[in-house]
Formats: sequence, C-alpha cells, structure tokens
Amino acid sequence: MYYRETAFKINLKKGTHKLTHILSTNQGDSQLYNPHHFRMDWVPLRVKGRKYFTNAPLLFRYFQALGAVYVYNERTKSVRFAAAFGQASRFGYLNNDAGKKYLQEKGKDINKQFFMWSDMNGNGKVDLTEVKFKERKADNRYGFIGRFDHELGAMGYNLRFEVDRFLRDGTPIYRERKMPFKAIYKFPSGIYVNFNGNAYGKSANEGYDAKGKRLWFYHAFYDISGLDAGPWRPGYCTNQFGISGVGKTHVGDLGEFFVTHANNGQMNIWSTDGLLAGHITLHQRDPRAKRLGGAFKKGTRYDGLTLGQEHFHHNFGQTTDNRYFFVGGGDILGLFEVKGWEKFKRIGGTINITSAVLKGKGSAKVTRSTVTKPTEATGTKGKGAKVIRSPVARPAKAAGTSVIKASFLKNAVVDGSGREYAQDWVWIRRLARFKMGYDAKNLYLLWQTRGAGPLKNIGDDYRRYFKTGASVDVMLSTNPAARHSRNKPVAGDIRILVTYVEGKPVAVLYRPIALGARRSEAWKVSTPAGGVASFQQVKILKGVTIKAVRGKNKYNVEMAVPRKAIGLKNVRRGLKLRMDWGVISTTEGNLSIARDYWANKQAVGVTDEPTEARLQPKNWGYVKFQ
Repeated sequence: MYYRETAFKINLKKGTHKLTHILSTNQGDSQLYNPHHFRMDWVPLRVKGRKYFTNAPLLFRYFQALGAVYVYNERTKSVRFAAAFGQASRFGYLNNDAGKKYLQEKGKDINKQFFMWSDMNGNGKVDLTEVKFKERKADNRYGFIGRFDHELGAMGYNLRFEVDRFLRDGTPIYRERKMPFKAIYKFPSGIYVNFNGNAYGKSANEGYDAKGKRLWFYHAFYDISGLDAGPWRPGYCTNQFGISGVGKTHVGDLGEFFVTHANNGQMNIWSTDGLLAGHITLHQRDPRAKRLGGAFKKGTRYDGLTLGQEHFHHNFGQTTDNRYFFVGGGDILGLFEVKGWEKFKRIGGTINITSAVLKGKGSAKVTRSTVTKPTEATGTKGKGAKVIRSPVARPAKAAGTSVIKASFLKNAVVDGSGREYAQDWVWIRRLARFKMGYDAKNLYLLWQTRGAGPLKNIGDDYRRYFKTGASVDVMLSTNPAARHSRNKPVAGDIRILVTYVEGKPVAVLYRPIALGARRSEAWKVSTPAGGVASFQQVKILKGVTIKAVRGKNKYNVEMAVPRKAIGLKNVRRGLKLRMDWGVISTTEGNLSIARDYWANKQAVGVTDEPTEARLQPKNWGYVKFQ
C-alpha cells in the first residue's frame, strides 16, 4: 500500500502494517502547497512485465493538467522520473527561471505551450533539450489528461497519448493521436469511457468504440461543489469526482467495470457496457447510509457505509489474487475489502414497445431469459460482505408553498407532544416535522425527528455547536418592515439553535446585526472557499424553556422563547415574516454529518463553516401568524 512517497506492507490476517521503503525523496512534486505540484496521487501499473507509477486525478476532478510516468526499480525499490506531457505552465521543471529563459530564447510563451518529455539519457532529470513543445490551439483542451490505462496511455479530451516505443530501461516515448470522440479512459476491451458528455442536452457518462460510435450513455453529472451534495434517489448520479479504479470480476456476470466516486459519499460500480451495477458506498442522504463511527476493529462490517462530502483522494483497486479494496475514512486511513461480486447476474431478454405504449395507452411487454434480483455491492472491512437490495423509494413530501402557520396557543404546555397546536405539521422529507405557535409572551417551536441521530453535542464552543454534533434551529425575521427579497441579513434577522450538551439543553442566539451588543459577543468565521460570515452577537439565550424527549436515533424537542428576548414585537393575526427551520444530523454526537432545511434546499453541505453559519433570508420560507 502506497501513501505518497512511502510504501507499507499490510498483513491482513494479523491486522498489522509497517513502513518498508521510500519510493522517492523528491516530495516537492506531491506537495499540496507547491503551486506546480502534479503528483498528489499516484497508482502502480504493470505494463509489458515492468512496474510503473503514474499520477492520477483522484482529488476532485476526473482530469489533470499533465500526465507523469515513473519507472520502478525492483532492486532499489525506488522510482525514476521517466516521462511527462501536458501544460507547460503547470510543470515546475519548465515553469522556473531556466525553463522560462529557454522558451523565451526560442520565442515561445510558456502559457501557450504543450510539452512532451521523455528521459532519454536515463538520469531521471528533466533536461530541457529532451523536451518537445507544441503551441496549444484554442480548440484543444490539453489540460484534460485522464487516468493512465493498461497500455500506459492516457486520454486528453479528444486526443490520445500513447506509447510509440519503450527504451531498454523502460522509458516510454509518447506520440499524440487525434480521436473522433472525447474520452477520459481506455479499457482492455477497447471501450472508451467519457465523463461530462452531452446526451440530449444533459450531462452523461458515455461509452465509445475505437471508431467513435457511441455505444451507451447514462445521464450523470459532474460537480465539485462541496456545498451541494444533490438529492438522493435510486439511479440518480450527481457530483461525480472521477474514476476511483478499474477491474474485471473473476466471478459473477459483471465482467469489466470501473468505480467512480462522488461528492455525496457514493462509490458507484459501472460496467463498461453502460450499466450502473451498484454502490460500494452510499449517498449520504440515502436512508440506509451509515457513518464510520468512533470504534474501529478489524473485520467490522460496514454495509451501507457513506464516505460523506469532500472525501478526496478516492482509490479502488483489484489485487492479482482477485481481492477488491478501497481506501477511505476521512480523518482515519482505512483499508476496506469489498466482497459479494459473485452476486452480480445479468438479465437477458427483450422489451417490446408498441405505438400504443408511446401514446400512453398500453404497457411494454418484457420477456426475460433469466430471472434474477438486482443487487447492490456494499463495502466491508474484513470478511463476509452482505449484498443488499435497493428499496423502492417513495417520493419526498414537498414543502408546498413554504408557508408555516403559527397558531395562537392558550394554556401552552412545553412537553414535546404538540397536542395544543391546531395547525398541520410541515415536513422535511421523512426526516423531521415542525410546528410553531405563539401567545402574548412567548414564541413556541417544536421539532420532531426520526433518523437524524441522537440529540447530543460534544462541543466546547457554543458558537460552533452546528459543527460539533446534533442540533435543530430556526431562522426568523423579527422585522416586519424588512424587504422579503433581501439576500443579506438586516437588523431583526436571527437564528436560534437548540441542542443538548453534557446532558443539558442549551439555546444559542445568532444576530448578524445587533445594535448595542457587547464587543465580546461578536464572532466571525472564514475559509478560503466560503469567505467570511460575521455576527455582531452570538450568545447563550437565557430565559427559555426547553423540553426534549430523546431516543437513540429520534427525538422531540420543544422550546418556549420570550418574544422580548428576540425582539419579536407587535405580533398580530395575518403578520407574515421570513423564516426557515432545520435539522443538523449526527451519528454519535461528535460531528455534524448532514443538514436539512424546510425551505432552503441549497443548505445541505457540512464542509464549509461560514456557509453553514451564514443567514440568507431570500432562501427562507414564510411564517403567517393566525
């Protein structure tokens, strides 16, 4: 098992590992903070009896700016840099003082050059006299280099970079060939696979033969946004990163396949003839999805595991003795074995579609030569993987017009039951439901959840409780004069978050604009991706009454908030204000793993703190007081 320049020997029976050797002492090529790094991930390949290492796009894209090849020395257990091709401006061995001077003397602009280099003298160094340059045309995407394949070739948009010949020391010499299609990978069967293609106006994964005939397509979407995981439903594929690995099953009917990873926790299994065969890991919003948890033990079953969002550096592989593994874990490095491949069975037969069917007046006749049940491969750590069937999902209940009715309550009792509320529940799918009420002194809020984990939070910073476990919250405008279409918060816009810390209920009040607040109550958070979210006041909300009925994976929580404490004045029948409510889920109470909101369907990501903290009133729904 390889991690950057290091090699580890894994003993699966004993559950032990040890560092055995260092492949390279040149760490600059793989440094994230090196502006010209190109080897964040690499994978081994065996071609013509020789072992190579190649860089691979396993971060969050299916392509890379350049391809790099290293020859492995079996005696010294080290690698020699042997070949590379791609954007000259992204190659640190060219984009330096010596390289720029060399190109300037030849009248070439480094930003317009595509390069091809092979280590002709075998010294493992990029000698400028060994490099060939070609000016990049506007219609050629030379930066779209895919993963290296079984021939040590790589696709680059509509170009193929293939080995013309090998030197005696294993150094590959490359040539460029234009193809009649776009692709990112070539399989031993001769099928080429493409990501982010176009099929009837929608993004699709595609399969082509060598002549450019499209053999199949499947509508699937590529998206690297860490803030939008996309909805879950059976067969729907979105937020794809790239190819995690490839293989050919030794049992069952799946045959040649590839695995993709997505920014929603899924690792999907695709046959090279276009079938979405199953999932190794699940979408984080799949009702069957499970997180790793905090206990790790060799042989533990992880059926239904989801890797969550921003699980970068995805990798899947098949060993020479036909075992299948993937690397995952987030804040731990886990090696998981995938079993159950013998369960894949193909269905043969015909589907007869008549003109009556197309007109909606009949049904298609299906004839199958074999009857088998669809299966789904799931990841495990250790032995005995279970193969489970995908359930038929009922459509999520829509939020309707996104208006909540808040009824006037007489003799309100805060007990979590909601018996005194006259209006109907409003729902977030099958996850949670909510009611709201008021009287002369208080605002009443009631959440009931199923499947969001325990109402538990281990956080030691109340301002960040939305990151450190479970919570429920409400976002509300208390200013009737505020413009409903505003995107940025104004005075009167608040957020109230409720959770349990050390077994006690706590409520936190967030005010982006809070005139007269203490300087010590101000708080802001920032990231390079999400920018800055600022609050003039974040404090523990005093004087509230909170009652929760808590279970292992469900809870009811009700709260009475003094209207005076949040600035909610002059409530009258017919008053309409902006508001939203939500649930932040956890597995064990130590980490927020998902957030769901009734009105703001964009608020789903849990990987960018300022975005999760920020108030966006234009995305809220409404509350109407009855």
